[in-house]
Amino acid sequence: LGISGTAGTAYTITYAVTGLGSVSQTVGVTAGVPSQLAVTRQPSNSAQAGATLAVQPQVTIRDAQGNTVTNSTASVTASISGTTGTLRGTTSVTPLNGVATFTDLSITGTAGSYTLSFSMTGPISTTSSGISITPGTPTQVVVTNKSAVSAGSAASAAAFGVQPAVEVRDAWNNKVISGEGSTVTIVPSAATGATLTSYSVVESAAVRTFSG
Repeated sequence: LGISGTAGTAYTITYAVTGLGSVSQTVGVTAGVPSQLAVTRQPSNSAQAGATLAVQPQVTIRDAQGNTVTNSTASVTASISGTTGTLRGTTSVTPLNGVATFTDLSITGTAGSYTLSFSMTGPISTTSSGISITPGTPTQVVVTNKSAVSAGSAASAAAFGVQPAVEVRDAWNNKVISGEGSTVTIVPSAATGATLTSYSVVESAAVRTFSG
């Protein structure tokens, strides 16, 4: 004989025998053993690469009936579902009253959609909703057609035959588009004794192409 139900609730069990009447007893129910995890606070749905998630996830440990297992001390570990990207911060958290609260998680890697996985011994696991990672803070400038530009020569005051194409990237080589969390201005400079002619820059799909 056993009983399942909502933790913290007192249930009455009645034993009846024909011709002899019945007798009752009250049984208080506590949470059972951990059998599932629930993301009770989803992480931010978007963030820049390398930036701490503005909304950090909370994960609740529950038994088979959905009761919070408040006495569980088993750590809950966060990871990225799949093989790309890196999850930074404190990725293993000891729950308090059955709830594991993460505080400093961030994702680095290629911009795109990510999902977090949470697990504990059992094995017991669950996943978060999707997180859209956008390019991070600009850290590098790359001339994508440098060899083509360098291979040519130009008459004084004449436009280059091949115009340079420049990409601004974050630390993980994501192309940074102006207005996508960062404002970028590119100003070329000439070597000593030379002067650049007038020019303009056109941005398309995160590539800045010079002309003029």
